Amino acid sequence: MNFLAHGLLGGEQPEVVTGSFLGDFYRGTLDESLSGELRFGIQLHRHIDAVSNRLPGIRLSVARYPRPVRRFAPIFLDVLADHFLARHFGQYWDGNLHQFTSRLYQQLQSTRSEMPPEASRFVDHAFATNLLQRYANLPEIAQVYRSIERRFTRPMPGLAEAAFELSERLYSDLESDFHAYFPVLQNAAREFSATNSY
Repeated sequence: MNFLAHGLLGGEQPEVVTGSFLGDFYRGTLDESLSGELRFGIQLHRHIDAVSNRLPGIRLSVARYPRPVRRFAPIFLDVLADHFLARHFGQYWDGNLHQFTSRLYQQLQSTRSEMPPEASRFVDHAFATNLLQRYANLPEIAQVYRSIERRFTRPMPGLAEAAFELSERLYSDLESDFHAYFPVLQNAAREFSATNSY
């Protein structure tokens, strides 16, 4: 899952939401100086990633891509899942995408002091560019794919374009897959929150 999904799955408590949204910026063993709520959010993020890696619905989506793009499909599918979530946000949250992103930004701002500098810069970029709402537009996903390709250590020219063309071609099937697996992830987040504590 990508940023929008992790933000939604983080729930209501601001520091938990920050940890869930920015979980990829916290690597390795978590510093004990972090608040319990923030550590909980990061652990929730990691739990959701682990669950999603095992989900048959996501494996089905990955298998729809032909080789050699299939090897990289999970990375691109994370972004595409945010696209589907943005497009159908009202099905998964009691409100619209604009309302959610406004609330999310307030939550993130209230916990700014606990963010690593890299995470803080990303938050500034995401909201200055309205990134999370732009995920609803498919052409924006092509740009994100290109950004991902540029971050690979080994150059992979043409990968982003191939992945995007395949995503367009497989769009209906991938969208159906999303509607099947995202509720499973929502349940996984609720169960994690109900059975673990700060």
